[in-house]
Amino acid sequence: MFGKIEPTTYELQLLRICVVTYDCRACLPAAVDVHISSFVDEFANITALLTSECSDNIIVCGDMNCPGPNDSSVDAELDECF
Repeated sequence: MFGKIEPTTYELQLLRICVVTYDCRACLPAAVDVHISSFVDEFANITALLTSECSDNIIVCGDMNCPGPNDSSVDAELDECF
């Protein structure tokens, strides 16, 4: 459905979950050691592709390793992306 999605700045696993009348896609990114801006740009592009080609629900979860200025926040660029 999405062709071959091969991110270069993070690892990605895409799943389709179907339970009787419920259908959704899960996007499970795991950031690798790259500049956060590069990761966020690529993540935003792939997420836009997924949402434009999929009418199902989309769940994004994973370990993105993008800490913010304190222990309870994420990087401002990633926050803006979401």
